[in-house]
Amino acid sequence: MTPPGSRNPPGAAEDNGAEGWESLAEEAEAGALKPNPEFEDSLRAADAAGGAAGESAENTGRAAQGAAGSAESTAASAETAADSAAEAAESAASAAEAAEAAARLAALEAEHAQLLDRHLRLQADFDNHRKRTARERGEAQAAGLEKLARDLLGGLDDLERAQQFAAQPDGKLADLQQGAELVRQELLGALSRHGLCEVEALGAPFDPKVHEAMAQALHPEAPPGQVLEVLQRGYRLGGRLLRPARVVVAKAPAALPAGEAQPAGEDGNGGGGPAVDR
Repeated sequence: MTPPGSRNPPGAAEDNGAEGWESLAEEAEAGALKPNPEFEDSLRAADAAGGAAGESAENTGRAAQGAAGSAESTAASAETAADSAAEAAESAASAAEAAEAAARLAALEAEHAQLLDRHLRLQADFDNHRKRTARERGEAQAAGLEKLARDLLGGLDDLERAQQFAAQPDGKLADLQQGAELVRQELLGALSRHGLCEVEALGAPFDPKVHEAMAQALHPEAPPGQVLEVLQRGYRLGGRLLRPARVVVAKAPAALPAGEAQPAGEDGNGGGGPAVDR
C-alpha cells in the first residue's frame, strides 16, 4: 500500500528495499515540518500579548517608582513643614516669654515707683514729726523753766529782804537766822512743786545708790552701816537722782584686848559723840 502523497511510484520500495523506507521517512518528516499559518499567528499574538503585558508592567513599575518618589518628596515636604511649624512654635513661645518678662518688669517698675513714693512720704512725715516733737519738747522745757523761775522769784524776794534786814545796825542774829530758814523753806517748796525731793539719809541704812560715804565713825548706839551725819543733802527729781547725799557712816567697833575697857565719854558711860575716821 502506497502512502498518500508519496512521490515514489508503486513498487519503488520493493525495488529499493531499506533505502526506500528511509526515503519515505524523510518525506514524512519534511511534510510534518511544513509551516502552519494559524499556529504562527497564535505565537505572534502570544508574543504581542506578552510584550504588551511586559510593557504595561514596566510602565506600572515606573509609575509605582514615580509614586514612591512623589511620596518621598511629600514626606520630605511634610518633615520640612513640621520643622517650620516647630520653629514657629518655638518663636511663638520665645515671644510669649519675652512678653511675660516685659510685663513682669513693668509691674516691678510700677511697684518700685510706688514703694519709692511711699518711702519719700514716710521720710517726710518722719522729718516733720521729729521737728514737731523737738519744737514741742523745747516749748515744754521753756514752759517748765518759766514756771520754775516764777516760783523761785518769791525765794529771791525773801533773800533780798533778809539781806536788807542784816544790813540794819539793830538787826538781831536770831531774826536773821529765822529769815534765812524761811528763804530755804520757800525755795525748797518751789522746787518740790516741780518734782524735787530730798534723799533720806540721816539715821537711814547706808545705800550706795543714793548715798556717798565721806567718812566712817564709831558710835556706841548706832549699828554698823547707819548714816550718822549728813555733810551735804542729796536730791531726786522725779525718779532720777540729781546728786547723792554725802554722809558719815557708822562702822563696827574693833575688837578690844581682854581686860581693856571701852574709853568713857563725856557722860561717863563709855558713850559720847561719834569718833570720826575720815
